[in-house]
Amino acid sequence: MIRLLRYTAWRRLRSDRLRAVITLLGIALGVAVVLAIELANRATTRSVETMVETIAGRARLAVRGDEAGIPESLLARVVDHPGVAAALPVIEARLEHVESGRPLVVLGVDLLADAGPRGYAMTLQKPLELVSRPDRVIVTGSFADAESLSVGSPLTLVTPLGPRVVRVGGILSGGDMADAVGGRLILMDIRAAQFLLARPGQLDRIDIVPRGEWRGRTITDSGVLAALAGDISLRLPPGLRVEPPAARAAEAVELLASFQVNLRMVSLVALFVGLFLVYNTMSIAVVQRRRETGILRALGVTKGRLTFLITLEGFAWGVAGSALGLVLGVILARGALLAVSSTLGRAYLPVSATEVPLSWPPMVAAALLGIGVSTVAAWLPGREGAAQPPAITIRSLPFQDGGRRRLGALVALAAVLLAGAGILSRLGPVNGVAWFGYLAGFGIVFGVAALSPVVCLLFSRAVRPLYAARFGVTGALAADNLGRSHGRACRCRRS
Repeated sequence: MIRLLRYTAWRRLRSDRLRAVITLLGIALGVAVVLAIELANRATTRSVETMVETIAGRARLAVRGDEAGIPESLLARVVDHPGVAAALPVIEARLEHVESGRPLVVLGVDLLADAGPRGYAMTLQKPLELVSRPDRVIVTGSFADAESLSVGSPLTLVTPLGPRVVRVGGILSGGDMADAVGGRLILMDIRAAQFLLARPGQLDRIDIVPRGEWRGRTITDSGVLAALAGDISLRLPPGLRVEPPAARAAEAVELLASFQVNLRMVSLVALFVGLFLVYNTMSIAVVQRRRETGILRALGVTKGRLTFLITLEGFAWGVAGSALGLVLGVILARGALLAVSSTLGRAYLPVSATEVPLSWPPMVAAALLGIGVSTVAAWLPGREGAAQPPAITIRSLPFQDGGRRRLGALVALAAVLLAGAGILSRLGPVNGVAWFGYLAGFGIVFGVAALSPVVCLLFSRAVRPLYAARFGVTGALAADNLGRSHGRACRCRRS
């Protein structure tokens, strides 16, 4: 079978190299886009999780409420719990830096008690100013370098009360916090943050650093930590929850989920472009080899073997294109990560992902998608070509009207797909993800593709008089040829 494949496919491949290159690149680019988007999504997800872990520091639990926040008066109830070593009040907001136009994460904390549990160091010239003046903030060293800031420099933030000018009162000089969210982090005293954000007496959460032991058991035991969280909850009003930082990270990742799914669906469209290229290439190959197909059938080769032979060729295209696509995908992933991080930073929350994590699962999945799409795209015309009777395929006659028998079926299929897309587009999201909308998009793609044969036929009839008047016999023949060849789009072959 392999020898027969080399005889039937390799000879055509050498005689039509341009089509071969285009087909190979179509598959490769589809696989590359799928892989690059998946790697970028994984990198941003990991970046968000790392950001939450870094900001939490030694805190293993946090008291959180709804969007209205937590009354500051509840802080004393948490501090007094025997299993709590430190309770750190936090106000967190995402504000735009006017000068750079980029979002910043602003953390209002108790500067006198916060540095130790969160593990950061500060360079301060006038420490008392940070707690005595509401317009003093601490910036990271990387942000200060990027914006040419020093102690005393002004920067303008867009707050709920409008643009407000604050001044740099210190610079983070050490610790993982200095690199959190790509350095786009601002610290300020909790009172100043409440004033700046117009939230007097309110907190976003209370980070909890537990004691080493509680009730005679080590706090590193997850069961003990869960029990501590439940016991603290008993001291708090209903509606508040005590949970580990990982729960907050999961919420942030869920916020990004719809955006990431959208990127994945767009990348699949690129892969389907490769499907149509392979389908077109194999359709042409079946037409060009129909005499060879007839001879093989006359010599006793079964329909199944011929279909397998052509499908195997598509499989080979998929393997070659996917191998090239994996290499291109790794190269494209860094650019995709920069674009995705920038978009997420402006629309959702700052993402500091800079490294692309290579892992086998997405690479294998992208390769299997490329191979599967190519194999299916080859099987469809292969099945049609193998089904032709040997006595007809050996003869070299044109296949003028082979597609017309199926034009009606294709128009009906297109109508069903487009009508289904219209219905699906009106359905709401599922768990925040517009799955029905994505299905509607694919329905439109394949519905329009199913209409292409009849569009070709109608177009050829419409332009024939114009072509004949402008180009004479040559124009008329060109229009007629377009009308005759629409059968290729219908997967029909007539000898």
